[in-house]
Amino acid sequence: MCTEDNLQNISLLNPTAAINRLGEWINAADRTNDIAKLDKVLAVKDLVIEMSKSKEEVMRLNYFLGNAYSLRHRIVALKSNIPSNWESDDIRLAIYYFRLVVNDSIQNKAPHYLKDQARINLSNALDRVGRCFESLPYLKQVKEESTEYYMALGVLGSHLHYMSKYMHFDSYRNIYAYYAHNYMSLALENESELEVGAADDFCSKCRELESLYDLTSILDTLANRRTEIKSTNINETKYRQWCRANVLFLCPLNDITQDIWIDHDCLKPKSLTCLVDEIPFLLELYNQIKSAYITARELVYKSLINSEEVCEWKNVSFIDTFLGSIHSKRVEMLKMAYVHLYSVLDKIAFFLNKYLDLSIDIKHVYFKNMWRERNNKGLRDRFINSHNWPLQGLYALSSDLFYDEESHIGLSLEQEARDIETIRHAIIHRYFEVVEYPKNLIESRPFNQPNLANGIIILSLDDFSNKVLNLLFKVRSCIQYLTLGIHREEKVKKCHDPKPLPHIVVI
Repeated sequence: MCTEDNLQNISLLNPTAAINRLGEWINAADRTNDIAKLDKVLAVKDLVIEMSKSKEEVMRLNYFLGNAYSLRHRIVALKSNIPSNWESDDIRLAIYYFRLVVNDSIQNKAPHYLKDQARINLSNALDRVGRCFESLPYLKQVKEESTEYYMALGVLGSHLHYMSKYMHFDSYRNIYAYYAHNYMSLALENESELEVGAADDFCSKCRELESLYDLTSILDTLANRRTEIKSTNINETKYRQWCRANVLFLCPLNDITQDIWIDHDCLKPKSLTCLVDEIPFLLELYNQIKSAYITARELVYKSLINSEEVCEWKNVSFIDTFLGSIHSKRVEMLKMAYVHLYSVLDKIAFFLNKYLDLSIDIKHVYFKNMWRERNNKGLRDRFINSHNWPLQGLYALSSDLFYDEESHIGLSLEQEARDIETIRHAIIHRYFEVVEYPKNLIESRPFNQPNLANGIIILSLDDFSNKVLNLLFKVRSCIQYLTLGIHREEKVKKCHDPKPLPHIVVI
């Protein structure tokens, strides 16, 4: 029974009972869309946080807090009729708490249900702010590690169903629709394993897809494509296998399959509407963005997979500092890739400044600050009034890459995305050391310890490699959000100006 008294007296309970009490209140608020009840839960969260001692207690509490903020975001959007509030702290905090659970469950043995449900809910939260490509890996992890967890299959299908509506080519849209229907159908075969109401939702979406698409014809097309062989070169084949396995091709189909027929970088805008004299500039800039990413990707592959040193490096003599530092072509290629990827983000900002007529002074066009007005730090009107889901995803992703305490960006920071700007600056201008031994030994060094304030960064090779791979996937996601965002803008332009005489459309 969720009464005022049994929440106010929560300090009298043991930690497990207190956490369960919060869960009961959150479930009750969910049934009635009662935001006041949620606010009462959040008002006592700090008290319960102090009470929670064991790892499992902390994970369960963080999971419930993630649910509370996610639910609050949904109720506010429902009541305000603003489904795409780019500045919602609720959804950022939901992502933050779900990530805490996911990260802790990796380091500590967590109950399977908690680990799986946190990943599903984190995926939902990311998808809600437009970060659809980054939401899918969490669902795939649950699908691959927990074969009995059918809810993940259904949610994966539901995400693909929504993403299909934003695909800018019919072939992409058809294949997304097919996989969406397939996953939700598999989930419906085990309806008893689904959450309350999920089966009806999945069933409704399946019927919609059946009415809009010839799914049998799409399946036949897929079967024919799977017989294609792209390359007979062994080195190229290995490289393409690595790209597919790590979901690094600039092709939205790589996010749903690793079949050989998707191993190409086919992504490009379907159309682009702008002044005649601006078209070559914007198209060429898009090509440069794509080229820079592919170059960085190849550098990462050669560093991590094909790591043989050339003769010149074998004969180089370095001063032995007894620090375990690594000086090699392999490490230098990783550094080059990292800096190259960072530059792609600023090129995306430069593109959007021109394409969306943001009128930002060219001296101040950076991915980090392009979203907000320079003086008052508020989000630009161009984005506040936008219902462009992919562009919202691009903005939300910036909160992982750049921390801004004043604007509260960075609440949802993830471990591998931290300090991107500081690392890039250290590689180019300061002290950046890569060592052979792990992080715990770096921190125990009696001298030259990492000091961000003094421009000193020391990372193990494994840590740095993970950061580069993480940044590579994020930059790929950025390019895909940019491309789908352009498509969305073009559709809006055509609705408002069906015959733009002073413009030209390039297809």
